[in-house]
Amino acid sequence: MNEETEYRKNWGLSEEDIKFRNEAKKFVLDHISPVADDIEENDDFQLIREIYKKMGKENLLSLPFKKYYRGWLKDPGVINSTLLAEEICRVSAAPGIAFGASMFIGKALYTGGSDYILETYLKPITTGEKFGSICITEPTVGSDVANMKTKADLDGDEWVINGKKRFITNAGESKLNLIYCVTDPNLIRKRKHMSCIVVEDNTRGFSTKQYKYMGRRGFRNGEIILDNVRVPKENLVGNQGDGHKILMTQFNTERTTIAGQCIGIATGAFEEAKDFAKKREQFGSVIAKKQGIYFKIADMATKLDASRLLCYRVAKMIDEKLPPRALMREAAMAKMYASEAGKEIVDSSLQILGGEGWTKFGYGTIYHVERYYRDIRIHTIGGGTTTMNKYLIATKELDMQLNL
Repeated sequence: MNEETEYRKNWGLSEEDIKFRNEAKKFVLDHISPVADDIEENDDFQLIREIYKKMGKENLLSLPFKKYYRGWLKDPGVINSTLLAEEICRVSAAPGIAFGASMFIGKALYTGGSDYILETYLKPITTGEKFGSICITEPTVGSDVANMKTKADLDGDEWVINGKKRFITNAGESKLNLIYCVTDPNLIRKRKHMSCIVVEDNTRGFSTKQYKYMGRRGFRNGEIILDNVRVPKENLVGNQGDGHKILMTQFNTERTTIAGQCIGIATGAFEEAKDFAKKREQFGSVIAKKQGIYFKIADMATKLDASRLLCYRVAKMIDEKLPPRALMREAAMAKMYASEAGKEIVDSSLQILGGEGWTKFGYGTIYHVERYYRDIRIHTIGGGTTTMNKYLIATKELDMQLNL
């Protein structure tokens, strides 16, 4: 066992996990690294679509869904999809985010879906044929998901859905959209008022509007409008009223994967900062020998290791099939810490690079820290804000009622 393998073992990774990580790294180097700058410069989703199809062929989109996995892993799970998200985002955040969104809808479908749901909607996600979107956030509802306004009424054999969702990853590109909506407002106190229903993008009354953002160029995100959208009652995932339960299960996976994305972005910036510090000379020596840089590097390395330990721990716990509510604390810790630490690491990396870090790749610099800086910022907001995750952690520690 070499030194690197021994070191990785300290993060709780098995030999199988390490082998998978190396293969994921190779996939990224072969298929994403060559086009990462084009995705950024041209805001090109077509390149992401091509990467996604290749991921399907390599069994990388079915990792948490054992029924459809055809690869060599004996026991694939969330730890593997998290490691993959980390490796992708280390090079380019946009395809990593698009991949994550499809994993989140996949987790919800896999948790509560009928055989019809799995074969019709989950299977084409695992092959790379179709993108998916999770539709939760609304114009007036963010963290307070229990008070969402989108409503679905059963009319004979069809659900009729009305409402608006926003900040939806893959909006306008996803063929399959999992809409969280209210199906019985009288059951809100019992948390049985919410359900989730699959809506295809070509359904009458379904439309989208895309947004532009400061980071993640190449990926798509925006609004989804549902105007008397009718879908078969079979498109309900699980039973009526299961939406909140499925959402809590999905949130744990989502927050863990986002933590992995943050680790990837932060690692990319950190590696560039170290490379620059060992080459840049000022006052007669490279700046890597200056105490101020030494201390920054030490802090950044420690935060990265702590982020990985928290992230991999909860990924393993999810794969051990512990009850979702028992994992809310650990998932919140991983997401909260990795996103905040990632933001600090990227900021420190830019500070080390100085003007080089502020300059876009291809315009006088060979570094990408400016891109990492824009890409990392949203991660303390999306998938559960830092404030919300601290609330979850504190209520568990104080053994207080979770008002969610």
